[in-house]
Amino acid sequence: MEKGGSFDPPTPPCYRPVQYTHAYMHILQKMLIKYLYIPEHALSRLKWSYPLLHKEDQYLNQLAQAVVQLRLGEPAEAEACLMSIPSEGMIQACLRYHNILHVDLTSLSHVAQLSRQSTPKMFIDILVALHDEGVFTMDVAVKLLQGELSTTDLWTNTHIRDYLEMLLSNPSRQFIFKEGSILLAQIYLDRLRHWRPVQTRTLPTPGHSHIPKGRGHFGKRQAWLDEMTPFKGTQSIFHQPCTKLQLSAAQSKLRHRIASDPVQINRSRQAADLVTPEMKQRSSENLDVHTVVREKAGNVEGECSCCCCNEDLLKLQVSLSIESF
Repeated sequence: MEKGGSFDPPTPPCYRPVQYTHAYMHILQKMLIKYLYIPEHALSRLKWSYPLLHKEDQYLNQLAQAVVQLRLGEPAEAEACLMSIPSEGMIQACLRYHNILHVDLTSLSHVAQLSRQSTPKMFIDILVALHDEGVFTMDVAVKLLQGELSTTDLWTNTHIRDYLEMLLSNPSRQFIFKEGSILLAQIYLDRLRHWRPVQTRTLPTPGHSHIPKGRGHFGKRQAWLDEMTPFKGTQSIFHQPCTKLQLSAAQSKLRHRIASDPVQINRSRQAADLVTPEMKQRSSENLDVHTVVREKAGNVEGECSCCCCNEDLLKLQVSLSIESF
């Protein structure tokens, strides 16, 4: 019990896990929903109770610790807590206590914003799971992701795009296909209209694809589209390097380190197989697997037909495929 502003955790009796879990969930509700304890004491109790819990409750405990650490002004520690929770555990914890993610369904909570920033893919998975369980509708999730962004600027929010793509990739969600596909198509069109070459891009891995996977709304892209501008056949889309890429100046900094480090030399040789002949011709250096390349508009005349520069067009085409309707 708390006395005089301090908290001393009681010596736990020999609880069986199920019995303790029931008591713990009641305490956790008080700490997270009503905030009856000051943050320091709440964090102390959470850490003390962690080893006594079932695994699924340990995930919830870690999520609660992240909430409290944010209230204490310790974002790095909160992020470490979130990063230590496996994806499935995080999803299950948020399904049980979804109120931890939002403020009256009008905005994302601080811990939700941190999760979105640190592990965006997992956060989208959480929102999709909440949709499938009937907790969040698509409109609510989009509103939470939108924040203060105006409706006309939704195209700038890649998380909304990714969320809609994941929703539309499963045929069990056909009841939202019409509304979701219209919104997603508008986002693709707006992105195409505002497209500008990015300043930096990670060197893509061989065989990568931007086309959404799944057997939901997205259909099979028609072969004749490969011959339409800006494409010049299938080879130009998926097997030729981007014509607008230049090697970053950062590569020059690797020269002496690579030349003098046997480990780096071996790593570079292994990575060489992942780099196209065209890229090799642009530099006398070996490239690391995670080489960063810089893209500058206009350094090559004409339109580029690679899949990276035309990601939104490819996605729009499969979303409008006849098989999608």
